[in-house]
Amino acid sequence: MSRRLVVVLTLFAAISFGAAFSLAELPHKKGSTVLQKIHDAKAKGESYSPELWREAKAEYESARASGLMTRDYNLQGGSDSSTATVIGSSGYVDSGNTTGLGNNALFSSCLSGGADTSEDAWYVVTFVENVDLTTWTTCADVGPPSYDTRLGVFDSSLNIVGCNDDAADCGFPNYQSKIENLVLSPGTYYIVVDGYSGSEGPYELNVNWVNLGAPCFGSDASTATQITSLPFSHTSTTVDSCDNILVACELGGSSSGADVWYQIDLTESVYLDAWTNCDPGDIDTKIALLSLGQTEITCNDDDTTCVNGQSRIEDAYLSPGSYLIVVDSPLGGEGSYTVKVDTTHAPPGLNPDLLPDIIALESSLYDNDIVTNIEPGRTHLRLSNTTANIGAGKLHLYGVDPGGSPPTQEVRQRIYRQDNSFYDQPAGYFLYHPTHGHIHVEHWSSFRLREILPGFGVGNIVAEGEKTSFCLLDLSVYDSSLPGHPPGGEFNSCGTATQGLSIGWADIYSKGLDGQWIDITDVPDGIYWLESMVDPQNNMVESDETNNTARIQVTIGTPTGGIPDRFEPNVDTATVDGRPEGGPNSPNLGPVGPIMTVDALSVHQSTNDDYFRFYMPATGGFTNEIQIDFQDANGDLQLELQNIVGTPLGSSTGSGDIEVVSLQGIGMGYYYARVYG
Repeated sequence: MSRRLVVVLTLFAAISFGAAFSLAELPHKKGSTVLQKIHDAKAKGESYSPELWREAKAEYESARASGLMTRDYNLQGGSDSSTATVIGSSGYVDSGNTTGLGNNALFSSCLSGGADTSEDAWYVVTFVENVDLTTWTTCADVGPPSYDTRLGVFDSSLNIVGCNDDAADCGFPNYQSKIENLVLSPGTYYIVVDGYSGSEGPYELNVNWVNLGAPCFGSDASTATQITSLPFSHTSTTVDSCDNILVACELGGSSSGADVWYQIDLTESVYLDAWTNCDPGDIDTKIALLSLGQTEITCNDDDTTCVNGQSRIEDAYLSPGSYLIVVDSPLGGEGSYTVKVDTTHAPPGLNPDLLPDIIALESSLYDNDIVTNIEPGRTHLRLSNTTANIGAGKLHLYGVDPGGSPPTQEVRQRIYRQDNSFYDQPAGYFLYHPTHGHIHVEHWSSFRLREILPGFGVGNIVAEGEKTSFCLLDLSVYDSSLPGHPPGGEFNSCGTATQGLSIGWADIYSKGLDGQWIDITDVPDGIYWLESMVDPQNNMVESDETNNTARIQVTIGTPTGGIPDRFEPNVDTATVDGRPEGGPNSPNLGPVGPIMTVDALSVHQSTNDDYFRFYMPATGGFTNEIQIDFQDANGDLQLELQNIVGTPLGSSTGSGDIEVVSLQGIGMGYYYARVYG
């Protein structure tokens, strides 16, 4: 039945200089006055004058003509892997132009977005031992003109192993690229100069590397030996193992050698002991206990009861979770050892984890609408979504490079304990979101439409949005009364690989943002549950996994039978009180006056009462009233005024098309208007 609610309150008012060469190309010979002038200018912090640039260019051209420059230059990269230009030694520099070479490299976005549409130049290099590689395109600020490059390193199977779009020290307006300290195993690799979204042109490529020695073997964090039973004992050797981590503790200083890794998974809180046998025939060890994210928890160099340099960790308190144990060699020393591990049960609650508790907010879902302008020929339900942390600890997430293709990063959740110690757990992935321009936590929320079963049960999914990725920020205070709530928030930027939600804070994604929708083109008209579930894959560790879903009723098209209006559900005062005051489609109207009119309302079921909450900013006068207009032929409606505790203060139960309740003498405060049949 169509009707209109009118509340009338008439007594009060409503509320640089360019150069086509590189200074790096000048021959470093004795008596070079140009170089001396340049060094003097740099030492004084002065800029180079146009005259000095002209002198430098003349010396550069003279050196090129006389053969003083011995390194390869202007060879030009090849057009694909089969024609790649060979790099013979470290310190390599070459210039070229990608125009006309074709787009032959399958390039990722390198954490910056943009399409893979650029032409590319190819180089090839072969390493006979492990190397630490740094390669870059010279920034146009200090070298020859260059276009907006991307730079990639591919293995012999053309899998990308390193990528960069914009070097940190070469931003606007140049945007050249740099890959630093990329550790590579022996083999053949391709270095490819590419471009950002179709960019092409001249460039200068630099390639340097440092040999790291012969290949090593053995375990690391990804291949750690699993400890499957306790007590545990294992005799092994660090000979030919890799030095994967610097274990620096106590007397050990900042040097370490080859290491061997173990992993233990705990289902309860324990005290852990880990030690290497005190044996004069074994090597001098260090032993470290790490979180799964390789954050050091505790470490020991020398067991005080052992004169041979072996190590011992005792009574390390650990919560349930996965941990790494590393046996480390001294610098330059390798040999055999025996490691032993055992645990004893720790009383529960001794040092409890301060876990987050993430909830999806029902009130945010009421900010929704149906649109046809997202994709031609398709209809979408857009919705806002809010997630809040009501737990005893913050949700702290950070990214870890998994060693694969960008722009994906593994996510670690850092879980803090009462004594401010912490451990890390795997928690999904970060992924660069090109539309939003920053990294997101993958699969943070899932949006669904579900059938409504008899008795308001939850039925099958009839439509579902993509599992939405979010950048998590302390964007709005949800509950400042929670213990540990930081007034200023802690997570305030999407520009880093650290994100999260502090205690009592919420993150809001409005319906106008990319991905905040469900395609409902093929959904029949009807009334459905609109549902938001946070962390649908249970990647995060929380104190309560049962409160991650919020849902409301929504109407699609024109259902048969009664049609709920946009303010549903508002069947009782408790439901209305839980809706945001003054929010979109909220029956919690807030302050009203001098007049507020709410149209397109309906009582869609004979047993359905509708409640509206409003605030009187002053005592009502003679002309103040609540009024509903409706077509009596469709059914008679009644109107009642209630105070904040639900006590009736007045009603109108006539038989016409209008019902009116006077507000004269009603004091300022909150009240309810109840409409019923």
